[in-house]
Amino acid sequence: MTTHRMQISFVLTAACVLHVVILIMGVSQKPTPSHDGVISFIAATGHQHEYHAIVSGQLEPYGTWANASDWQQFWQMNRQGAFVTIGRDLARHDLHPPLYFWLMHVAMLIGGATISAALAVNVIIGLITIFVLYGFATRILRSSTWGALAALLWAISPGALTASTQMRQYPLYALCALVMCWSLMRLLAGRRVRRITLMWLFIAVLGGLLTHYHFIVVLAIGLVYVLCASGRHKRSRSLTATAICVFAVLGAWLLHPTFYLSFTGQGTAVPDFSQEELLARLQRVAEGTGHLFFYGKPGWMEWFMLAAAVVLVGRLLIRPTRRFAGLVRDARFWSMVYFALALWGFTSLAYLAMQSPAHAIGHRYYALVWPLGACMVIAIVRSWPRREILLGLVLIVMGYNTINVVNGLHRSYRKAATGCEVVAAAEYIVIDDMRRGMLPQMLWTASPQAKVLAATGKRLLATPQVQQAPIGRTLLMHVPMENMPTAAQLRDAIWPGAKLEPAGQLLSSSIQLYHVVHDAAEPR
Repeated sequence: MTTHRMQISFVLTAACVLHVVILIMGVSQKPTPSHDGVISFIAATGHQHEYHAIVSGQLEPYGTWANASDWQQFWQMNRQGAFVTIGRDLARHDLHPPLYFWLMHVAMLIGGATISAALAVNVIIGLITIFVLYGFATRILRSSTWGALAALLWAISPGALTASTQMRQYPLYALCALVMCWSLMRLLAGRRVRRITLMWLFIAVLGGLLTHYHFIVVLAIGLVYVLCASGRHKRSRSLTATAICVFAVLGAWLLHPTFYLSFTGQGTAVPDFSQEELLARLQRVAEGTGHLFFYGKPGWMEWFMLAAAVVLVGRLLIRPTRRFAGLVRDARFWSMVYFALALWGFTSLAYLAMQSPAHAIGHRYYALVWPLGACMVIAIVRSWPRREILLGLVLIVMGYNTINVVNGLHRSYRKAATGCEVVAAAEYIVIDDMRRGMLPQMLWTASPQAKVLAATGKRLLATPQVQQAPIGRTLLMHVPMENMPTAAQLRDAIWPGAKLEPAGQLLSSSIQLYHVVHDAAEPR
């Protein structure tokens, strides 16, 4: 093996090892899945319709004292091969196609319904993305060494880490988009059409359509590129690419016949347009874009990085180096810029146009832009005269911010771990929030034999069973919501004369835990 190949192998190995280690560190102390993560568990185990039927129909164990295990069964692997059920339930009650949840189901068949098994899906997707990005960046930068460095930069970026720890479909969405972009570029640039390129294009489009409803717009962006970049002498290739995409759409429909419900369901979650919120959304777009390099609200270091990047790019534009001049003359580079700006622009404009909820932006929603962003950063670094020094600084800053992300996650995990211990020790639990992203978090660490009374706050006040609330290690798990009973109102209805003592929080900080303390002199 030559020295050059050894260097590439070393960089790619380092990218894979660091990516896996960082992901494991990022979730090693995670006591429960996050809000969206527990929804993924319900979907991937094939219980989404059952859970919805019980909550919406107020059927047992809703509103009655029952064992915690009666609720915990909805995110346990007591079904095998429930692929049709998963797809059908997602079409009825969710906004996403089923591919990612099928993969989670397979992983849970092997490792059980655990956080580790769910994380394994994103770990494998991340490793595949590293090698795909290496091939893509090598083609853009015309250098396998710098292509490997682009893969390394993505692998250790805060954006890739935070998107992968959510146990949602966004890393798979990004991988399919990257493979589609690469396949279309190869299709138009090669001297002849290779079957392997057409195969990867079909797989990418099929996988993307079965992963996220937004991929239909990603596909439209790709087809616009084909039509504009093919030219007269390659018009047949644009027709070939279009035909492959049409076959992929048909394949997605055959595998998931209720695919269209993902689009109709999206309309039900769209808020009304608000001019007052537009400025706040613009701020979230700016913060979300910066999540490739950092996570959270920008501080002095992030603003310094932005200023340095502007100065660096401005210097190259005013006095371009030979490498930069060659880069901007390369059609492949501008193809990458087109895809990056188009994907970023679509995600941002859809959010600014109020086509998604206020929280629906940030690291995971921009996940499909991160691989292209890492490639663009490396392209700029490579064009700088002292590129080795600049590359070292970029990698150090990226690694430093990633460590900060891990530390921040662990701080939140430690706070939640205390609350989980309280839940595990409780004999009786009363819950007033039935949302599928909340109740599983509340009962994730509960003893299967613990007695649970779960219903909405209003239903609890009107339920005769509250008069039978036993005395013991009792825990109230309350989520403040508008037009719903407060914790004090629930206490007065269920435990007259008792006191509520704060007992911590869970991963979703809106979940408030209270010990119910009874006055020994006043037995119920």
